[in-house]
Amino acid sequence: MHEILRQRSALTLVAVGLAALAIAYILAAVAVATLGDATHDLLRAADWVRLAGPIAVLAATAWVGWLLIMQSRWMELLEVGGLAVGALFLSISTLLSAVNTQTTRATFTGLGYGIWALVALAVGFKVAFAQRASAPSGATDVHFPHPYGSQVSGTQGVPGQVSSPGIASNPAPLWFCAGFGILLFAIGSALAVATATGSAGSILAGGIISGIGCGLVVVALAVAQHTRAFPGVPPVLVAGLVVLAASSLYQGVASYIAAQPLTGFSEDRVLLTIASVLYAVAAGILIAPGVAQIQRIDQTPARYGPQAPPPRPARAAFVPTAPVAPIPYEALAPPQGAPGPATAAAPAAEHPASPAPATTQATTARPVAFCSQCGTARPAGARFCRSCGAPFGTTPAAD
Repeated sequence: MHEILRQRSALTLVAVGLAALAIAYILAAVAVATLGDATHDLLRAADWVRLAGPIAVLAATAWVGWLLIMQSRWMELLEVGGLAVGALFLSISTLLSAVNTQTTRATFTGLGYGIWALVALAVGFKVAFAQRASAPSGATDVHFPHPYGSQVSGTQGVPGQVSSPGIASNPAPLWFCAGFGILLFAIGSALAVATATGSAGSILAGGIISGIGCGLVVVALAVAQHTRAFPGVPPVLVAGLVVLAASSLYQGVASYIAAQPLTGFSEDRVLLTIASVLYAVAAGILIAPGVAQIQRIDQTPARYGPQAPPPRPARAAFVPTAPVAPIPYEALAPPQGAPGPATAAAPAAEHPASPAPATTQATTARPVAFCSQCGTARPAGARFCRSCGAPFGTTPAAD
């Protein structure tokens, strides 16, 4: 998930989405403050502009996901994919808000933030398992390196036992805190949206739950900044989330007060206008850390540039061989005085091969099977008769 903070294009898209949210809340504040003939049109315009926020986050996560696919980094792809699915549900929720469908919108709102909460919890479990797997035994000073925390020495321990790592070198509790905070924010947002036209008590409960969820995220980031568990957490990010938590609480309280018959129409408009302005201020503040990170990337591209995949082994280049020129006959001739082909063949000519023996009747006649003198049978391969001793020959010619 930290790969999003390394990509200039992704950060630019997120900053554009936050700017769109700020503009949308400003339009909503103007619509509530004026309450004229253009109020309905301004509210619909605010909803359509607000749609650019989750769509920009969806585009940023899709871009980073594509880079991770190209680099075969599947574990980080799962995290970024979860963020993309959450942004998709939030985009659908905002689209349904633009077409004025509150009940279905609440479902997608809860699902969107809920998936982001699951991603944060999954990262927390990943960090916890990584810290447990890398913890050595029998050391008095332990380093706990992991992908989402700084490498900080643990406290002195007893020999033979693992030292206590501390929150700086084991930020898993911070991820759990942030994950539960986002989960509460998802529940509160869905409750507030679903009961926007319902009871004032449910709206108040949704605002309080959302504010508590943002508060847990703020606590996690503040502790991370203090202990340097997450290096580079800017204070302005914590400030923006504080304003967001205050906005959620204030909107719940303001909506509850506006639903009571104790206040007049003008007071209700002021309360709801302030709530929209607070949301716009929170979105504007959250743009600052993204812009600062983009500038940091531009200044040090070697550090924050995209991580290239490992180089593949280079193939041997094909070098064509030069064509072999034909060798002339004169180059093959033996030197002066050496025996040439004609001289070397002379001894063979002096001793010609003996001619093949002439074919005669004796050699072509079939061998006899019996002795011509005594008629004894001839054993296989015998040259003389075993009875009379006469040599075996061929069948005698007729007289």
